[in-house]
Amino acid sequence: MWIPVGSFVNDVGETKEVTLGRYTFADDENGTPTLVQDAANYTDQSDDVVIDSCYKELIDYREGVVSKGLDGENATAKDLAGFLNSAKNNGGYYIGRYEASFASGSSTADYKAASKISNGYSEDSMIYSTGTLWNYVTQPEASKIAINTYAGSNSVASDLINSYAWDTAIVYIQQAGNTNYANQDGYLINSSLANTGENGDEVCKINDIASNIQEWTTEYSSYTYSSNAFPCMSRGGCYKISGTYTDIRSLSYATGSNNGIGFRLSLYVK
Repeated sequence: MWIPVGSFVNDVGETKEVTLGRYTFADDENGTPTLVQDAANYTDQSDDVVIDSCYKELIDYREGVVSKGLDGENATAKDLAGFLNSAKNNGGYYIGRYEASFASGSSTADYKAASKISNGYSEDSMIYSTGTLWNYVTQPEASKIAINTYAGSNSVASDLINSYAWDTAIVYIQQAGNTNYANQDGYLINSSLANTGENGDEVCKINDIASNIQEWTTEYSSYTYSSNAFPCMSRGGCYKISGTYTDIRSLSYATGSNNGIGFRLSLYVK
């Protein structure tokens, strides 16, 4: 789904403005966004702004390390500067209409994902059959799959969704007339796992950002607890945990792999 950056006209004829950036959202009746980092101020010569003391994006790409201890680290955006420049120059970017489902491949090296209504899901482990809702995937694995899905294209690039793409999509959804979508509780929308696109959580033709399963992003946290780091960030509401909502930033190990976390593709013009 195309997420506009700049001016657009919503369904009631109002001209609205969407600024590409990283945001926090107030717990109020409007889910009022606060722009923490404007992408217009981003340069590839400096690190991203830290949100709430520990959340940030990294400029340089790394594949990530799947470990539960302090050695674990998230996979970062493949080309964050390229994504931001493309979104600014082309007036927007794409995110998947749906949580990723399995499309093809026999190993992480050649797996490809699809963004369409899923025809199945698993409570126990990932079933690698076409159309299955893709959970039971670690953040570094999700990153590799997202990058690989359109790796052969000369015109577009795909990646795991980053915090600019996630936050700006919420701003667009709310500006389009869906007030306070940032604070929708996924558990209240549906409290059991559903095939993506089937639980009624559709806004602006985008499904399940507030509900169903949480989704890995390229944002990470520098927060540590005891002997474990929590470097990976998942976003959005979850059917199995009350109090998870659209804009929440949730912490998890790089080994995190369960039926409550999946991922969504982002796509931009090269």
